[in-house]
Amino acid sequence: MDELEAFGLTYDDVRDQFEPQVWPENEPAFVAFGAMGSQWRVGPAGPYGLDYTPLRDVLRDYLRIPRAQWPEIFDGVRVCEIAALDVMHKDKDKKR
Repeated sequence: MDELEAFGLTYDDVRDQFEPQVWPENEPAFVAFGAMGSQWRVGPAGPYGLDYTPLRDVLRDYLRIPRAQWPEIFDGVRVCEIAALDVMHKDKDKKR
């Protein structure tokens, strides 16, 4: 049971009050993750990870992020990827 259910609420009950925010230090990774949105590797069970091959081009050419920041942004993209996979596979885990 999640916190909302504990109070007899669903996400739809509070959707209009929910405004997600990204901390400024996480914004470059969040933007890079969004730019990689079409790069999911997909198998028979659904998405299983990002294809990182175009990430260098996204960071360098599209976002123009200095190379010294790439390792930190890569780590942030991986955090976003893991969270996204958890959400995408949430219903599949309930069926097991």
